[in-house]
Amino acid sequence: MQIYGIIGHPISHSLSPALHNWAFKKLGYKDKVYIAWDIIPENLERFLQNLDIFQVKGLSVTIPHKQNILSFAQKISPLAQKIQAANTLVCHNGIWLAENTDVYGFIQPLQQLNMKLQSALILGAGGASLAVIYGLKKLKINKIYISNRTMSKARQLAKNLGLKEISWENKEKLRPDILINTTPLGMSGKWQNKIPWNADLKGIKVVYDIIYNPNPTLLLKQAKKFNCTTISGLEMFIYQAQQQFKLFTGQTFSFYDALNYLNTNTFQRK
Repeated sequence: MQIYGIIGHPISHSLSPALHNWAFKKLGYKDKVYIAWDIIPENLERFLQNLDIFQVKGLSVTIPHKQNILSFAQKISPLAQKIQAANTLVCHNGIWLAENTDVYGFIQPLQQLNMKLQSALILGAGGASLAVIYGLKKLKINKIYISNRTMSKARQLAKNLGLKEISWENKEKLRPDILINTTPLGMSGKWQNKIPWNADLKGIKVVYDIIYNPNPTLLLKQAKKFNCTTISGLEMFIYQAQQQFKLFTGQTFSFYDALNYLNTNTFQRK
């Protein structure tokens, strides 16, 4: 049996086991299984050192491990190296490769919009925000603001990547073309009833919440009241998982089949 899985903290909200196990079954992989491990940062190194014992062949990586995972990898893809964050760890011929499929997942829904976007505000400065920044720049959206509850983290990113920082208290004064939430505020669990934006959304064209459970989040519900175009994290989640699955198996699955499966069988709607 080949074991795959996801590591993060918290992890109970994750739909990755449901999605990957569905894909394994659909494509006939009877010898593969995908499970979830809730790993606190203090236990990450010990867990990774035992991957071979557990016969783990690949991992999805989520909050808060996307940056620290790089130190374990024996090989880092050029993209993950440039972003300095990875969401995928896969073993090929005994070598652990760190890769980032978040960028692909993030930009796919935006590329399908027939909309001119020139400015962006990113909420949050963790590992997911690094992929978002890279994706925005790839889409030629160069006026990028970043805000984080810990101002020093936003300031450091702004300095390193040529962004504009704005304090958490003043962020609502901006009216960017696109607002992107990369914080855990709104995610299923203890943050579900939190919202990272405490004002109206007038003048904002697109609101993108990379959280996918619940769907919609409070932020997206608020955005619809102001007639913003909304993008759910579920789209990013499926697109990035397609690329992970390809790294794991060499094959991929249909986006629309996966979307239908999650909406029909597992997705928690509120």
